[in-house]
Amino acid sequence: MIKFLKSIGTKRAALLIGLSLAFALLLGLFWDDESSEYAEISHNMLQLKKLDARLDRDMLRIASFLMVQYDPLVMTTNNLREMKTKIDLLIDQHDQQLKDLFSTYWQGMDEKLILLEKIKFQAALVRNGIHYLPIIADELKESEPRLYEDILVLINQLYTYHLFSADSQFTEVKRNLEELKQQKLEVAESQSLLDQVLFHIDSDLHGLAKLDLLKRRYLAI
Repeated sequence: MIKFLKSIGTKRAALLIGLSLAFALLLGLFWDDESSEYAEISHNMLQLKKLDARLDRDMLRIASFLMVQYDPLVMTTNNLREMKTKIDLLIDQHDQQLKDLFSTYWQGMDEKLILLEKIKFQAALVRNGIHYLPIIADELKESEPRLYEDILVLINQLYTYHLFSADSQFTEVKRNLEELKQQKLEVAESQSLLDQVLFHIDSDLHGLAKLDLLKRRYLAI
């Protein structure tokens, strides 16, 4: 049973949990002494569904740089752990299939929380780098105005890639980046500034690609 659940993924397993609970609620109609317990399990499952959805929403906000303070996220993860304790106690005396389903669900949740920590770190790293780009690029505005305009276009392409994460956009930014790397300036100071800007754009581009990969892995669970 566990191997089967792992093969279909946690989201499908969550659906099976819902079906099992619906069955349990039907049983509760026939055994009045247990009906309150089934109702409590059902209530906790509804709360769990809300917490799970909130976690996914916060992950997307973090990956989009819309959440930089993580207090609400900490509260959600704490509530999830408390809910796990409650549900595990309630289902302890129930059939093994139901316990297996919940076990599979919690395994998936643990994976999501581990990935979420990596997403938080990667998002902070890339966010700081992207915010720094216009500052260092601005230093080329006076000495290399034409090149400065090309760099602004490249930075905007980087922002667009962050919004949509399309492979074609990654390729376009990478190609334009390599073209700018071929530029050789007469003034050593300007060349050094250009090299710094292009280095940071390259780093941010690959950082965004890694962030997108982590996000996809999270959503696949």
